[in-house]
Amino acid sequence: MEHLDAEEILDLTIQDAFPHIFNRGTVYVAPDTPIRNIALFLIPLRELYTSGIVVMENHIPIGRISPTHILKKVVENGYPQCLAATAKDVMVSIVREVRATFTLRAVLEIFRDTKFGFSPVMKNELLAGTISTRDFLPFIVKMGVERPANAIASDLIYIDPRISIENTLRIMFEEDIRKIAIKEKNQVTIVDDRSLLGYLFSWETGKPNALDVDIDVLPKSNVANFPHTISISKAAEELLVKNLPCSISEDKIITPWDFVMKVLGAHVAKTDMNETVLLD
Repeated sequence: MEHLDAEEILDLTIQDAFPHIFNRGTVYVAPDTPIRNIALFLIPLRELYTSGIVVMENHIPIGRISPTHILKKVVENGYPQCLAATAKDVMVSIVREVRATFTLRAVLEIFRDTKFGFSPVMKNELLAGTISTRDFLPFIVKMGVERPANAIASDLIYIDPRISIENTLRIMFEEDIRKIAIKEKNQVTIVDDRSLLGYLFSWETGKPNALDVDIDVLPKSNVANFPHTISISKAAEELLVKNLPCSISEDKIITPWDFVMKVLGAHVAKTDMNETVLLD
């Protein structure tokens, strides 16, 4: 198979590289939408690996919201006091509109500068779709990068299963991570921001003392292990084929952000991509 060159990929436009994004549903909310409603939209979107929700006002995207933005408001205000917050209280404002004619280079620059791997895409002055780091994974496969995947993996952070949800969230915010590991009986499982969002905002479990509950009560995900010898492109292919949010190898974790921003992103600017955070 002929491999694609990074510069060739980065010069493609969104509409040429990702025509599929204009055919999938786009979820958006008004600025005054309560955060419980937003959370209940975000929870099932994990199955589509949709990284966020767009905030619209007068048919114009004005902000983006990820699970982490809501969870930070929960810790800041407490639960259930946080339920008074709305989309405009937690959103990240859009300062640069992304259009379908933008190059992938421009998109990755925005992801890097905003530390958020998700953006609405405009076409003919209308919201036409959204784009996230995961959309770039097929290109990482086609690049045929032979370097070991461990070279771009991030450290896997472990916690005690008896730690509270609030303390878990504080650790995740401090470490700028969306996924955290629990190790029990030689079995490693992952708790992510969607699991935390689901527990705190579901009608059945949302209670005043929800932040004090041990993290062990949350549903956890088993994830695939990648061998030390697997290449970057092969590991990206595994993530796509097996429809996984991430892979782990002993004390390392590799996510779509690692693949995209540390491989393609390395050709966009001379920046230390380890200093940026994926909220996707």
